[in-house]
Amino acid sequence: MQDLHAPRFFRRPSTLVILCAGLLAADPLRWLPAAWMDATLPGGVRLAGAAVLAATLLWRLAGRTRRARDREVHVLVLPPRSSGRPRG
Repeated sequence: MQDLHAPRFFRRPSTLVILCAGLLAADPLRWLPAAWMDATLPGGVRLAGAAVLAATLLWRLAGRTRRARDREVHVLVLPPRSSGRPRG
């Protein structure tokens, strides 16, 4: 049974799942750029990471346009069936 005194945001279980997932993802998202900007990391590794990131972003953007094109619906409109008998 739902608690009617809870704020509207917390009434649905899916919002709690999304909120918890965001809290769990906050630390790795903060760690990743900090580790990448570390001064002890060789420049080649940084460049390779930037290239992989750019390639992934381009691939995702190209996939969106391809998926949008694939979702187009083509409809074939046929004329009404005739019975073979002349009208009149």
